[in-house]
Amino acid sequence: MKNPAFLTTVCGLLLLASCGGSHASVSTDSDPNGTWKWTLKMGGRTNDISLRLAWDGQNLSGGMTGRSNQLTPITNATYKNGTVSFSIIRESFGKAHETKYSATLHKDILLGKSESTHNGEVRSREWKAERLKDTNNQ
Repeated sequence: MKNPAFLTTVCGLLLLASCGGSHASVSTDSDPNGTWKWTLKMGGRTNDISLRLAWDGQNLSGGMTGRSNQLTPITNATYKNGTVSFSIIRESFGKAHETKYSATLHKDILLGKSESTHNGEVRSREWKAERLKDTNNQ
């Protein structure tokens, strides 16, 4: 085993594997994984919103509960440079309504804005969600 080319190849592969492993791991302080909660006030009513996000280092997925405690999957989801964005499509009176969400991650806080269109009018509102400390879906 005095073949320098063999040893160089093995050392190179070990180094590559160790770098790839550390790059693939995702820190919970800098990723959107978990369950996020906030309260939406609209029309004299309040709705508790729950957002579950799962980030695997490349893809963002999840779902949101709101009205009627019904889970709606998120679509067009991305996470890049500390910004989360996604859409929710809900049906009401036979029509699909899309709400677009975008937020900046600040450790256990998401600060963002949502936008939707109703009767040709764009409505936007700010939102602030807190990550639940005791979530098992990370």
